[in-house]
Amino acid sequence: MPLCPANPVEILNQNLEQFSQQFQGSQKDWQLLNEYLLMPLFDVNSTNELKISQKEKNRLYTVLRNNCQPLRELLRCLGYDCFFAEVIAYHNGSASYRNRYRPHLIGDDTKTAKSTATCMECLKELFCPTEGRKLACFNLVVLIATFGNTKWEIPVDFSLWVKKGHADYLSKPQRMKVMVEAISAEAKTRDISLDGVWFSCDAAYQRSNALMKTVVDAGLTLLTKVSGNITFSLLGQIKKAKVIRDETPRAQMKQSGRLGWKYRYKRFIATHPVLGEVVLIVSVLYDEKHDKYRRIVLMTTDLTMQATTAINGYKQRWRIEIFFKSMKQELHLSRFQFRKFSSIRSHFQLRGLGYLLISLVRRWGFRHHTRWSCRKVKRWLREALTIETVSQPA
Repeated sequence: MPLCPANPVEILNQNLEQFSQQFQGSQKDWQLLNEYLLMPLFDVNSTNELKISQKEKNRLYTVLRNNCQPLRELLRCLGYDCFFAEVIAYHNGSASYRNRYRPHLIGDDTKTAKSTATCMECLKELFCPTEGRKLACFNLVVLIATFGNTKWEIPVDFSLWVKKGHADYLSKPQRMKVMVEAISAEAKTRDISLDGVWFSCDAAYQRSNALMKTVVDAGLTLLTKVSGNITFSLLGQIKKAKVIRDETPRAQMKQSGRLGWKYRYKRFIATHPVLGEVVLIVSVLYDEKHDKYRRIVLMTTDLTMQATTAINGYKQRWRIEIFFKSMKQELHLSRFQFRKFSSIRSHFQLRGLGYLLISLVRRWGFRHHTRWSCRKVKRWLREALTIETVSQPA
């Protein structure tokens, strides 16, 4: 595929064709899924608004219910293809390229609220301040890939978290561990090294030693915020991270022009009970709004990483929050009317595939891809596809 083709719609059509070839089902079933996949581009909120017959709608429900696992494998396969292509380019690139486009895996979860939830399976409650009441919600565990300071993300894997007692129950760190193990196994199959690829998550995931060990065993560089209750061996003493954070005098911290005057930091070499030697960075940020200093502790397994690199690298974790916002606002992640667990899983996988399509157009469809927001690409594609449909002979 050329890096800058003339018509981005051709990229969309090429990838849809690739999707259809890997989909395990009939062509008619794929056409129905294709209708559902492209719904967000045309701001269609429900299957009732689709211009298909009632018989086809009933068939669509059946296809969604029966293909949740194949759709997840399809998203994972295509996400892997995009991710590993960038990893290979990173390893083969110059020092400047590697500095600008370092691959970064980010894991987190989001709550998708439902205002009505009659007879739906596997729901939790989420308090909604705007509604003033509790809403039913689903928890979605997501692994995405970003690349340096570019403004686009690749969804690598989606997994729907379920409550205890369900046959598919796993804790969120366990689900993330399964995702990391899968991407590590795929890297070994393709004979691709994950050396130099960062992995970040929030403190809640970092408390799982099994997940952290899996990340390190996969060859990834761990770069994460530390939970305050994790213990380290520092200068011959066993201390919790929150004690290290609070006991470090601000007067002994350094400043850097790369970070600006608001930041101060202190770098330590400590010993983690499972990971061995790690770098701890106590970072202090001045909050102008509340006129106070805020402290966090970062940890990385790269013993050569400097504090400024670690702090700037961890800032990129915010890209997954941008991803969630785009998914909810632009791809209607929260808007569905299904009640069956398998259909809801298919909905999330198809929304992930839709975001992957938009990301491919942003990456390869435009020369200045970092300047194209998800909303702008979506609007452009909607207009282009509408013109293309109208111009086709009847």
